[in-house]
Amino acid sequence: MSQSETGRVSDEKLFKLCQDFDEHVERFNQHEKREIEARRLNTEAITELTKSVTELTRDTRDIVKTYKDLQGAARIGSSFQHFMIWLLKWGAIGAGVVAVIKWGVEHFK
Repeated sequence: MSQSETGRVSDEKLFKLCQDFDEHVERFNQHEKREIEARRLNTEAITELTKSVTELTRDTRDIVKTYKDLQGAARIGSSFQHFMIWLLKWGAIGAGVVAVIKWGVEHFK
C-alpha cells in the first residue's frame, strides 16, 4: 500500500506543514502590526486635521460675521432703493393725475 492509500502523513510532510503554518502566523503578525501602525498614523492625521479646521474656523469667524453683516446691509440698502423707486413711481403717477385734472379744469372753464 502507498502512503496516500493509508491516509498517513510522513514526518517530512508534517514538518513542512508545521513550518508553513509558523511562517503564515509570522506573516499575519507582521501584517497585524502594520495595520495597527497605519491606524495610529491615520488617527494622528485626523486629529491634526480636526485641530486645523477648528483653528481655521475660529480665525475666520470675524470675517464670516462681517461678510454676513455686509450682506444684510446690502439687502437693507436694496430694499430701501426699491421702496424709494416705488414712492417716486406713485409720486409721478400722482403728479400726472393732478396735471391732467388741472389741465381739464383750466381747459373746460
